[in-house]
This record gives sequence, C-alpha cells and structure tokens, in this order.
Amino acid sequence: MILLLSESKRYLTYFERVAGISLTKSIEETPYGSVEIAKNDNIIFVENMGLAPMGVAYILEKYKVDAMGMVSKVGGINTLLDVGDVLLVDDYIDNTTCRPKSYVEQTRKGIKIRYDMGTPFCKEWRQRVWNHLKTNEIKQKVNVFRYGTYVCTDGPGFESDAEIKTFRGWGADLVGHWISPFVYYARELNICFISIAVVSNVYDKDTNDMLDNDENNELFGKLYQLIVETQPDVTCDCQSSHIIQYEHY
Repeated sequence: MILLLSESKRYLTYFERVAGISLTKSIEETPYGSVEIAKNDNIIFVENMGLAPMGVAYILEKYKVDAMGMVSKVGGINTLLDVGDVLLVDDYIDNTTCRPKSYVEQTRKGIKIRYDMGTPFCKEWRQRVWNHLKTNEIKQKVNVFRYGTYVCTDGPGFESDAEIKTFRGWGADLVGHWISPFVYYARELNICFISIAVVSNVYDKDTNDMLDNDENNELFGKLYQLIVETQPDVTCDCQSSHIIQYEHY
C-alpha cells in the first residue's frame, strides 16, 4: 500500500487522468480530526495533508502503509534554480516550531523514541525515480536535479530576507512547509519515504510564479504517477528498523 501526500485537492484529478485510474473519495475520521482521502486497494491519496498531520500518521498505521510519497511546491533559494525546476529531495532542515514530531510518543504513553535520520529519504526509491526521469518525457520539458536540501518552516507566510540569507548559509536549496512532520512519521513506522519538489517561485529573481494551469497541474499528476510506478519492494532497507532505542519513563 502506498500513500500519496498532496498539498492541494486539485492534483488528484490530474493524477487519476494521467494514471488512468479512479479513486473513491471519502472522509477518514481519526482521533486527530477528519482527513480527506481517495483510495483503491493499493493507493491512498491524501487530498490536503495540511489538515491533520497526526491524522495522516494514524492512517499510515491503520492501513499498514509500506511507502509514502509527496510532490509539493517550494520556493527556490539556490540561485541556480528557476521556476518549474524539479528536484529529488535528499536532505532536510526542520525549522518548524508547532507540530507534533513524534507519532509514537503521542500515542504510546510513557515512551520516548530515538532513531537515525541520517538517510531520511529512501535511497533505492530516489535512484529508481532518477533512472526513470533520465528517459521520461518530464526531463525533456523541465530541468531535473538529483539532489536538494529542503528547509521546512511553519508557514503560511513567506520568509523574511534575513531568514532566506540564514537558510542559504545552512546549505538549503529550497524552502517549503510540508516535509515536517511526515519525515519523522515515516521513520517511526518504518515506511519508505520520497519527496519531489517543484519550484514555484525563486527568491531574488524577477520571474513570475508558477501558474495553477492545466500544464503545470499535469506535471504534478505525472510525478505522482512516477512515484507509484517506481515504489520500492517491501524488502527495502527502509522496512528494517532504524529505531535506536525506546526509553520508558
């Protein structure tokens, strides 16, 4: 089972069209709020992952999800980037302050958990996506980068000039609002995780922001399809435990 995280409802329509499938929409009631999903026997598409992050974690555990992928719009910090560029995120910096970052600690009383975040995204999956992109039509239309460091902020407002300068000094290429806390939930539940970023605006460049038109939304649909088609086997290293220790108190 694969779960697809989306920041917008509109991408579901384009994903279904590109993939040639139809998913059944429903409201998943969780202890942490309602989550809008569309699903079949193999795919769960979360229509707005910003509504209830802990609710998404609940769904991951309930349906025994093996893999989770997201495609999200980001701001470009690296001056080499342009609007429309696509990056396979390979690292992150968490600058959020108000999100529950452990599903396990919230749901298991008296437990603290420690785990390795040295490889937050599935290496095998990223390689598969990259191999497909080298011959895929997507790469013929947009620039694709194999690596990118994503700094995550709370949002919803954009960052200040001083923050952007700080993030550049940290080595970030992108800024967005979506990696955290899902990167932690994936690790705690031993789920393969991949994140693809699409640059929708670039700091310090006099360019127009990405439009919400059919062509650009179709790109998101194709990227989701690529994620589904390349998902790793359940024998991937991500399925083995990265948990270092549980602490009882």
